[in-house]
Amino acid sequence: MQIYAGDVPQEFEPFLTVREISEILRLDRFSVTIMIRNGIILGGKVGRSYRVPRSALFHYLEERGLVGNATKRREGPPTATNEREPSTHRTERTGVS
Repeated sequence: MQIYAGDVPQEFEPFLTVREISEILRLDRFSVTIMIRNGIILGGKVGRSYRVPRSALFHYLEERGLVGNATKRREGPPTATNEREPSTHRTERTGVS
């Protein structure tokens, strides 16, 4: 079955190129390509170039708390709002004059 331009639904999701994603994320194209190859950003090859659905880029940004629900708390290293608990590991200097 052949698909003609008139058969494509209006809701058909646009795809982004590596160049477009690199401009959005302000990364070099090689880094974006590696992210797609490693499955960090979901996409695939079309011919000799990679294409990523716009929703996949949004999902990547949403997972990292960069877009979407701003009240969602991110887990990770301590920040100003997520203060570090006092460390139980202390090194004492002994025998130092």
